[in-house]
Amino acid sequence: MYPGHKRCRPSRGLTRVNAEGTARPAFYHGCGIGQAVHERQIAMKARRRFVLAAILAAGLAAPSLAADRLDEAMDLYAAGHYEAALRYFRTLAADENLPAAYYNIGVMYAKGQGVAQDHVAALSWYRQAADRGHEPALFSIGAMYAAGLGVPQNFSEAATWYRKGAERGDAGAQNALGLLYDKKRGVPQDFAEAIA
Repeated sequence: MYPGHKRCRPSRGLTRVNAEGTARPAFYHGCGIGQAVHERQIAMKARRRFVLAAILAAGLAAPSLAADRLDEAMDLYAAGHYEAALRYFRTLAADENLPAAYYNIGVMYAKGQGVAQDHVAALSWYRQAADRGHEPALFSIGAMYAAGLGVPQNFSEAATWYRKGAERGDAGAQNALGLLYDKKRGVPQDFAEAIA
């Protein structure tokens, strides 16, 4: 329905003055979204586009937009749309150089989600994420060395990567390093170090 339809009636009291100075109802009852509301929505969208364009021109919103795009990719991943999520992560890695995008591509290769499982490729993506400062990638690289996935099993190399993650406060890396000290794998057995 639309304003002017026999079932539409103007609201009482709420009026708005148009450019010509004529007062008219701010909205109509029984019409769904009234003309005034619809016009307001169009104006708000236009203002948002203008403000966004100004922010982008000033270079102020790049990190926020990249984070929003990463959230969209994560939503695709969580919904099981792996191929679309992988494309999104690749774009973010190439265009925005986001460490989390590199890491998530590694996760997808490690698990075979959206691509054939490939531990060598996963390790490569994890290394790129680690080079860009992504702490969870340090743990994942250590875990791949500890399990011998994509590389020959090497506990001392795993300990090196776990230590890097532990020094940055990664709880998983701290725990894994403690277990290596406890079990004397790649490091000398040291119970004090294991619980530290």
